[in-house]
Amino acid sequence: MSLKNWAKKKIKGELKKRAFRAGITLLKSFARHILVIGAPAVIAGVLVILIITAVYVQFTEGQAAAGISSIDTQYQKAVEKYTVYANTMNVYVDGQNLSPSEAYDLVYNIGDQFQFTKNEILTEGDLASGVLFFSYSTDAEIDDPSTGKVKEEYFKEIAEELSPVLEYKRQPLKTYYDTVEKDEKGNPHVVTKELDSYVYLLVRANNIAGDKIFKYEIVWKEYTTVDEETGLKLTTKYQVPEFEGTELLSPLYERLDKFITNRLGVKPDDVLFTRRMFLEASRGYNEMQERLAWLIEDSAYGSDFFVSTADIPPYLWDMIHELSAKYNIPWWFTAAVMMKESSFRIDAENPKSGAWGLMQVMPRNWETYTKVLGYDPEKDRLNPRAQIEVGLYLLKNYLGNINWDSPNWKEQTLEGLARYGGYAGNDALERCRREYASVIWEYAEAFKDNTPIWPAPGNYTITSKFGMRIHPTFGVPMFHEGIDIAGNMGDPVVAAVNGKIAYAGWASGYGNTIVLRTPTHDFLYGHLSQIYVSAGQVVTKGQKIGAIGSTGQSTGPHLHFGVSIGDWTNKNWIDPLTVLQKP
Repeated sequence: MSLKNWAKKKIKGELKKRAFRAGITLLKSFARHILVIGAPAVIAGVLVILIITAVYVQFTEGQAAAGISSIDTQYQKAVEKYTVYANTMNVYVDGQNLSPSEAYDLVYNIGDQFQFTKNEILTEGDLASGVLFFSYSTDAEIDDPSTGKVKEEYFKEIAEELSPVLEYKRQPLKTYYDTVEKDEKGNPHVVTKELDSYVYLLVRANNIAGDKIFKYEIVWKEYTTVDEETGLKLTTKYQVPEFEGTELLSPLYERLDKFITNRLGVKPDDVLFTRRMFLEASRGYNEMQERLAWLIEDSAYGSDFFVSTADIPPYLWDMIHELSAKYNIPWWFTAAVMMKESSFRIDAENPKSGAWGLMQVMPRNWETYTKVLGYDPEKDRLNPRAQIEVGLYLLKNYLGNINWDSPNWKEQTLEGLARYGGYAGNDALERCRREYASVIWEYAEAFKDNTPIWPAPGNYTITSKFGMRIHPTFGVPMFHEGIDIAGNMGDPVVAAVNGKIAYAGWASGYGNTIVLRTPTHDFLYGHLSQIYVSAGQVVTKGQKIGAIGSTGQSTGPHLHFGVSIGDWTNKNWIDPLTVLQKP
C-alpha cells in the first residue's frame, strides 16, 4: 500500500476509533504486567486504564464515559482555567517574577523566539490526567453531588504541584540598515541607520519532564538589496539568536515521578508503568488529529503530498544539515528518518522498547555512543544535537557507502534501514520495505522536491524583516510577524508549498488575505489586490493564487508573507527566512 493510501486510511480510522484503540493498547500493555505486579496493583491498574479510557472518550470523542459523572462541561472548564493558572504562576524574565497578566501575555501571546514555550508548559491533558489519577487513586470525589458542581480546589492543588517554572531572557538585538536619502540638491545617497529590538529567549524550564537549560549564540547576518530607483546598493546587518542545544539538569520526569509517588501513593516498582499510562492519557486528551484529517479528507492527495521542508522545526535546520554532511548522508534522508521515527519530537519515547528522541535510539546504544561522541547520556538526553548525531553515527554504520546520485539509492539503503529499524528474520527486508523503508523513501522524496519556493516570483527585495520594527503606519515600535516583499500592483504571488487553502478573504490589518495550510504550518499572504483561490481548495507549489496589492494597513504595494507553526490565529509566528531561501 502506498504512503498516500496508508495515511488516508490510517487517519480516518484514528478519528473514528482512537478511544477504543487507546483502551485496548493500554490493556495489552497492562496485561504484560499482571504476572509481575501483585493483586492490589492489578486493581489499581484497572482503575487507571478506566481513567485513560475516560479521558480518551470524553475529550477526543466529546462523549461522557458511562458511570464517570464528574467528567462534564464543568470539569473541562476547570481544566482550562487551572492549566492557565499553572502556566502563569512561575514565569520569570531576567530574574523578575511576572504578574499573572504579564505571564499570560508572554506565555500565550508573545512566546519565545523559537516557540519552545508551547512544548514546556503544562498541557490541559497533563492536568486532566493528574486530577483523574488523583481522584481514582485516593477515592477523592472531584464533584459535589449535593451542589452538582466540580470541586475546584483539587484542580488548583494539582495545578500548583505540576506548575512549570519558566525562565526567559529579554535579549537585545541590533540592526544596521541602509536607506536612500537626498541632500539639499536632490542627490541620492546611502545613509546607515540603527534599530534596537529584542526577543524573548526561553533559557530554563523546570516541568514534569525535567529541569533543563537552553543554550544560544547571538550571531550577525546580513543581506543586500538594490534600490530600484537609484541603483544604490543597500545592506542590512542584523543580530539573530541561534539555538545551540539543551542540557538536562535533573533526572528525566523527576517531578512527575515524585507526583506519582507522593500524591498518588504508587510504589517505586510501579512508577514507570504508571508514568507511561499518565503520559498516554495526557496525549489522548491533547491529540488534534482533526487538522491532518481536514487536509486529507475528500482529497485525492496523501500525506506525502503535503510534506515539505517547512515541516522541519527551524531550530533543527542547521543541525540537520551540518551533522548530515559530517556523516555523508543527505539532509533530506536524515529528515525523512526523523519524520518517520519521531515526527521531530525531541521527547518522543517508545514505551515498549525505550527508544528515545528524534532518531529513536535504543537505550543501550544511547548509553554507549553518547560517550563515544563526547556527550553525556543523562545531561544531553534532551539535547537535539546529541540525539541527531548518535542516530546518524549508527545509521551511517548500518548504511555503509551509498551512491546517493544513483537511481537505485533506495534499494541500496534497504538493508541498513532494516538494521536501524530493528527488523530481523527471513522476511526482514520485505517487512522493512513494506512498513518502514517505503515510508522513509516517500518522505525523503517529498523533502527533496517540496522545498518551499519564493512566494513572489521576480520580486526579491525585502523592505521589512521579521522582528521588532518601527511600524510604517503607526510610527511606533511593533513586532513584525513576517517579511514584507516589495512588488508592483498586480504582480503574481504563488503557493510556496503544496497545501490546502485554509482561508481566503478579508482579515483585519492584512486586507485581502490567503492562508495556505500544511499539516504543521500556515503560510499567510497579506495586502493582496486579487485572490484567485477559495477556502478548501488544494493547490500545488508554484500555482498562482493571488496578486500583490495594498489592501488593509499598508503604505504601498507589497506582499506581507508570514509563516506560523500550526494555526495562524494562535500567532506562533516564525521568521519566514528560516523555511525560505531567497533566489
